[in-house]
Amino acid sequence: MVFNPQNTANFLLGQRSRDAVLTDTLPEALRPPTLADAIAVQIASMRELGPVGGWKVGASDPSAEPVASPLPASGVKPSPVVVAARMRASECEISFRFGRTLPPRSPPYDRAEVEAAIESCQAAIEVVDPRYRSTEGHDALSILADMGMHGSLAVGKSVAKWDPEMFMTLGVIVAVDGVKRRELVGSMPGGSDLVRLLHWLANSEVARAFGGIQAGQVVTTGSWTGLMLSPPGAYVTARFAGFPAVEVRFGAC
Repeated sequence: MVFNPQNTANFLLGQRSRDAVLTDTLPEALRPPTLADAIAVQIASMRELGPVGGWKVGASDPSAEPVASPLPASGVKPSPVVVAARMRASECEISFRFGRTLPPRSPPYDRAEVEAAIESCQAAIEVVDPRYRSTEGHDALSILADMGMHGSLAVGKSVAKWDPEMFMTLGVIVAVDGVKRRELVGSMPGGSDLVRLLHWLANSEVARAFGGIQAGQVVTTGSWTGLMLSPPGAYVTARFAGFPAVEVRFGAC
């Protein structure tokens, strides 16, 4: 059977409806068999979800190949923000806003060029809102097809000054309704070299498929706190050392 990315996109778009009956996994016939197929699903989905406003990129460990998904502009909002999400799951992250466009090109961008294109660095909270009943039991390409299970992104105010070395010892405290839930230091699974992730994204096939990283887009780089579930109405605050706080309240779904 020939894989049809539009069929998968249609299914996943339908699952975004608040009254959708969620499934445990992506049906077998709709699972993308290759990375190119997963990207094709992302392209088909973004035709309906609107323009790209940002990216999520991450890696399972410091040497692993990263993965990335585009983020709809409609869900990338300045903190504080009220979010309606079925799972009420959040991840506290560090994000970067690009001040210059990095269009697809050959030869690839070097690290210095990518770093020079960054305009600002800020904390963020990604709201994870999968089109399934849970975040468990999915193959990697099905997760990519679902935009990395992205729901929305709250973006904090930029830190006054940053450098690539600071992330080795950067600490974060996350609180829910004013009660500290987690306190961690240097805890990003993909490692402290966040510029590595941005460099990879700038030269990736997925960024190429969407015309590259555009000026003004925000790239968030993976969770420092793991996935956290919160009760209805919860107020989540992430405070990275030296960064302005970023805040999300979970409203009615």
